[in-house]
Amino acid sequence: MSYTLVEKIKIRLRQYKVENGLSNNEIVFTDLDKNVLIEELIEKAKLDIAKNRNYPDSYTEEMRNEDIEKNYLGMLIDLVLFDYYADGMDYETNHSENGVNRTMIKRESIVGDVTPFAKIL
Repeated sequence: MSYTLVEKIKIRLRQYKVENGLSNNEIVFTDLDKNVLIEELIEKAKLDIAKNRNYPDSYTEEMRNEDIEKNYLGMLIDLVLFDYYADGMDYETNHSENGVNRTMIKRESIVGDVTPFAKIL
């Protein structure tokens, strides 16, 4: 089955339920109010990848999106998930509460694998 980018992210966020149908199981996506946030985080992640990719001026936005979704889909999803889970933890690298300790990786470590375009002088 083919899913949209938002649906793929919602699956990773466990924002779905499986309903038993007569012929097969059907996935129903929940928390639809979160879709706007997810779409915004997708755009932010695409901009960050594009910045590191250093596209030539001849690349249109459509060409950039196609390249990102073809070559960096996993990274795109990871960036969105990172930003989603870091929401409310702005600028924190370590968080302790009720005996639970969390340390976030640096966001740059996710984007670090982007291969930039090189220009020949």
